[in-house]
Amino acid sequence: MKQKWFSDMNFSEFKIIKTERACPLCYSKNTADKIYSFDPFHVLYCDTCDMSYLSPILGQKEITAIYSSDTYYSGGDFIGYSDYGLYEKAHSITYRSLLKKIQKMGITGGSLLEVGCGTGFFLKEAIKYFSYRAGLEMGRNSAKIASNWADEISIGPLEHYRGKRKFNLIVALQVIEHIPEPLKFLEMCMALLTKNGKLLISTPDMGSP
Repeated sequence: MKQKWFSDMNFSEFKIIKTERACPLCYSKNTADKIYSFDPFHVLYCDTCDMSYLSPILGQKEITAIYSSDTYYSGGDFIGYSDYGLYEKAHSITYRSLLKKIQKMGITGGSLLEVGCGTGFFLKEAIKYFSYRAGLEMGRNSAKIASNWADEISIGPLEHYRGKRKFNLIVALQVIEHIPEPLKFLEMCMALLTKNGKLLISTPDMGSP
């Protein structure tokens, strides 16, 4: 069944913060023309730092509901995936290559935390590289699958994580673009790193051809 979160008839069910946002990276209000619009949402471009961001935004309750839904990874229409499992082969090839690069940097062997681990594609590939693997995931069903490849799985957003361990590496792959306040997110990640720990972030490039 297709999800209907973003159909016109369902907008009234969501709490939308009806304010034009300043850039969440540099806090400038110097925005150029809208890059893309899906009423009432707009993707804006910051003239000051080249950041692209969404405005207005949903309330935190609604954001949590979307990403924790069982249909986000299966049955998605406009948001989410029709079947996330179909991406495993392609993702695994990418992750194996990434982990080899991480190994060459001398980061492997310790503890790993993946924020937004989904069903655990990266954690599975990381088994032979890290002695301790933890994951954070919003969706309960996907977190259950990811637990097959992890020593620790927590359900919920990063701000709710209560683990005591510090990590040698934290990865957030295609996650930060979903975060309303990216600077706070980065601060929370940094607080969970060991003294010489590393943070690896990947995100889409709006300027990519």
